[in-house]
Amino acid sequence: MAINRVAQDLMGTQSFVDAEAVTRKRCVRTELDHERRKAETLAQKPYQTPTDDEIRTRITAHQTRARERGATLVSLRRLGEVVGLRTYEPAIIRTAIGNRGIHSVPLCRL
Repeated sequence: MAINRVAQDLMGTQSFVDAEAVTRKRCVRTELDHERRKAETLAQKPYQTPTDDEIRTRITAHQTRARERGATLVSLRRLGEVVGLRTYEPAIIRTAIGNRGIHSVPLCRL
Protein backbone atom coordinates (compact mmCIF):
# COMPACT_ATOMS: atom_id res chain seq x y z
CA MET A 1 0.00 0.00 0.00
CA ALA A 2 2.78 2.44 0.82
CA ILE A 3 4.10 2.48 -2.74
CA ASN A 4 0.99 1.62 -4.79
CA ARG A 5 -0.86 4.85 -5.59
CA VAL A 6 -3.74 3.07 -7.33
CA ALA A 7 -4.35 0.91 -4.27
CA GLN A 8 -4.24 4.02 -2.07
CA ASP A 9 -6.79 5.74 -4.30
CA LEU A 10 -9.03 2.69 -4.31
CA MET A 11 -9.28 2.67 -0.51
CA GLY A 12 -11.79 5.52 -0.71
CA THR A 13 -14.11 3.87 -3.23
CA GLN A 14 -17.40 2.22 -2.36
CA SER A 15 -18.55 0.81 -5.68
CA PHE A 16 -17.22 -0.85 -8.77
CA VAL A 17 -18.06 2.25 -10.81
CA ASP A 18 -16.04 4.40 -8.39
CA ALA A 19 -13.12 1.97 -8.51
CA GLU A 20 -13.11 2.03 -12.31
CA ALA A 21 -13.20 5.85 -12.38
CA VAL A 22 -10.33 6.12 -9.88
CA THR A 23 -8.24 3.61 -11.82
CA ARG A 24 -8.94 5.37 -15.11
CA LYS A 25 -7.96 8.75 -13.60
CA ARG A 26 -4.63 7.36 -12.40
CA CYS A 27 -3.83 4.95 -15.25
CA VAL A 28 -5.80 6.42 -18.21
CA ARG A 29 -7.25 2.99 -19.09
CA THR A 30 -8.30 -0.18 -17.33
CA GLU A 31 -8.37 -3.89 -18.07
CA LEU A 32 -12.12 -3.46 -18.46
CA ASP A 33 -11.50 -1.38 -21.59
CA HIS A 34 -9.71 -4.34 -23.15
CA GLU A 35 -12.43 -6.78 -22.08
CA ARG A 36 -15.19 -4.55 -23.44
CA ARG A 37 -13.43 -4.19 -26.81
CA LYS A 38 -12.94 -7.94 -26.96
CA ALA A 39 -16.62 -8.55 -26.18
CA GLU A 40 -17.72 -6.08 -28.87
CA THR A 41 -15.49 -7.76 -31.44
CA LEU A 42 -16.77 -11.23 -30.54
CA ALA A 43 -20.40 -10.07 -30.69
CA GLN A 44 -19.90 -9.01 -34.31
CA LYS A 45 -18.63 -12.41 -35.43
CA PRO A 46 -20.83 -15.43 -36.16
CA TYR A 47 -20.35 -18.13 -33.55
CA GLN A 48 -20.26 -21.87 -33.83
CA THR A 49 -19.44 -23.96 -30.77
CA PRO A 50 -16.20 -25.87 -31.39
CA THR A 51 -16.40 -29.65 -31.49
CA ASP A 52 -14.64 -31.78 -28.89
CA ASP A 53 -11.95 -32.66 -31.45
CA GLU A 54 -11.41 -28.97 -32.31
CA ILE A 55 -11.10 -28.13 -28.63
CA ARG A 56 -8.49 -30.82 -28.02
CA THR A 57 -6.52 -29.87 -31.16
CA ARG A 58 -6.48 -26.17 -30.27
CA ILE A 59 -5.47 -26.86 -26.67
CA THR A 60 -2.62 -29.12 -27.77
CA ALA A 61 -1.34 -26.52 -30.23
CA HIS A 62 -1.53 -23.75 -27.61
CA GLN A 63 0.23 -25.87 -25.00
CA THR A 64 3.07 -26.58 -27.43
CA ARG A 65 3.55 -22.87 -28.18
CA ALA A 66 3.30 -21.94 -24.50
CA ARG A 67 5.90 -24.54 -23.46
CA GLU A 68 8.23 -23.20 -26.16
CA ARG A 69 7.97 -19.79 -24.44
CA GLY A 70 8.86 -21.39 -21.11
CA ALA A 71 5.37 -21.43 -19.59
CA THR A 72 4.52 -24.24 -17.20
CA LEU A 73 0.88 -23.39 -16.39
CA VAL A 74 -2.09 -21.90 -18.23
CA SER A 75 -5.44 -20.80 -16.84
CA LEU A 76 -8.63 -22.56 -17.82
CA ARG A 77 -10.03 -19.17 -18.81
CA ARG A 78 -7.18 -18.66 -21.28
CA LEU A 79 -7.67 -22.14 -22.72
CA GLY A 80 -11.35 -21.34 -23.20
CA GLU A 81 -10.39 -18.25 -25.17
CA VAL A 82 -7.86 -20.21 -27.22
CA VAL A 83 -10.38 -22.84 -28.25
CA GLY A 84 -13.00 -20.24 -29.14
CA LEU A 85 -15.55 -20.59 -26.35
CA ARG A 86 -17.61 -17.43 -25.85
CA THR A 87 -18.22 -18.04 -22.15
CA TYR A 88 -16.13 -19.45 -19.32
CA GLU A 89 -16.74 -23.20 -19.41
CA PRO A 90 -14.30 -24.85 -16.99
CA ALA A 91 -16.05 -28.24 -17.15
CA ILE A 92 -15.55 -28.44 -20.92
CA ILE A 93 -11.89 -27.47 -20.60
CA ARG A 94 -11.27 -29.86 -17.69
CA THR A 95 -12.72 -32.72 -19.74
CA ALA A 96 -10.43 -31.86 -22.66
CA ILE A 97 -7.24 -31.55 -20.58
CA GLY A 98 -7.82 -34.62 -18.44
CA ASN A 99 -5.24 -35.24 -15.70
CA ARG A 100 -3.21 -32.15 -16.63
CA GLY A 101 -5.76 -30.02 -14.79
CA ILE A 102 -5.09 -28.95 -11.23
CA HIS A 103 -8.31 -29.71 -9.40
CA SER A 104 -7.94 -27.21 -6.54
CA VAL A 105 -7.41 -24.19 -8.85
CA PRO A 106 -8.46 -23.36 -12.43
CA LEU A 107 -5.07 -24.12 -13.96
CA CYS A 108 -3.62 -26.64 -16.38
CA ARG A 109 -0.09 -28.05 -16.29
CA LEU A 110 1.78 -27.76 -19.55
